[in-house]
Amino acid sequence: VDVLDREEIEEKMLMTPGDIVMMLNEMGGMRVQATSPSIGAASVRVQGMKGRYTRVLSDGLPLFGQQVGGLGLLQVPPMDLGQVEVVKGVASALYGAGAMGGVVNLLTRRPGRDTAGDLLVNQSTLGGSDGVAFVATPVTEAWRLTLLAGGHRQARNDRDADGWADVAGYERAVLRPRLFWDTGSGRSAFLTAGLTFENRDGGTMPGSLARTGAPFAEALDTRRNDVGGTVQALVGGRFVLTARGAAAWQRHDHRFGDVRERDRHDNLFGEVALRGVAGRHTWVAGTAYERDRYAPRDVPGFAYTYRVPGVFAQDDVDLASWLSVSAGARIDWHSRYGTFLSPRLAALARGGRWTSRLSVGR
Repeated sequence: VDVLDREEIEEKMLMTPGDIVMMLNEMGGMRVQATSPSIGAASVRVQGMKGRYTRVLSDGLPLFGQQVGGLGLLQVPPMDLGQVEVVKGVASALYGAGAMGGVVNLLTRRPGRDTAGDLLVNQSTLGGSDGVAFVATPVTEAWRLTLLAGGHRQARNDRDADGWADVAGYERAVLRPRLFWDTGSGRSAFLTAGLTFENRDGGTMPGSLARTGAPFAEALDTRRNDVGGTVQALVGGRFVLTARGAAAWQRHDHRFGDVRERDRHDNLFGEVALRGVAGRHTWVAGTAYERDRYAPRDVPGFAYTYRVPGVFAQDDVDLASWLSVSAGARIDWHSRYGTFLSPRLAALARGGRWTSRLSVGR
């Protein structure tokens, strides 16, 4: 796991307070690839794998859907992030077949005992404006609350004066409250909800024409709602039982010239896991279920609904102070594509300033 701490997040946040693309682009082994230059879409490739094979999570929850796509990362402000964890390479033994490239987990800043807040106002020479506020406050001794609110605007720009937008214009609003509960006795809970509204425009500039002799609009309007939560409890003083769940709904309105495509993405996720420590062994086992539905309004022939239940287990063994071995496997039953078995065996050796990892998987 590669970790990006709060200090580095703040450095990138001052450069691009409206998204996390630059922050991820400067991590080794990761590259941001433009997927639609006209509207500014980009995806993150881990070790050369395509962006759709990278699983993006928020506090371990798929709040952005199963496949984040080219715009999800452009709609996440980094103000409320405390840490970013990246697993590079195949992580399907724990996270399913959708994590063949890796996993990016965005961890939220945890509120302290005192009320704290941040306010950032930004203006760029390209006509970009950002205003983001973050507040964290205790409600009671056990309950704490955080709130992120942001407004972002970018003017459409034609840098080379050819009549085509080189910088997409957009207007976006983001709201995300989070509620934390911790008794201090091994039981805790976390609940979050999010709203994102964005209108994004590219294509020809006002008054300009494409080579066809007519204006060509390229635009995408996004409306996303999500809710998720985690409950954790200590069982018998030896085991930790965790239950997680999330639901995300997205509506898109695409426009390509005279063509309009409207669709809806729905994603449901649930997982129950038990983990524990026994001597040199640290193990986890659990079961998960995910439903991914795509409902296009104008091209219904591409509609689908996938249901994927699965089970997983992993055991990490410390053979010596410098050598650890990990063995894990996951089985997923896809409603359309059949059964997927993802086994993995890895060894990690640590010595002085060097670490070496050898792994094999399928």
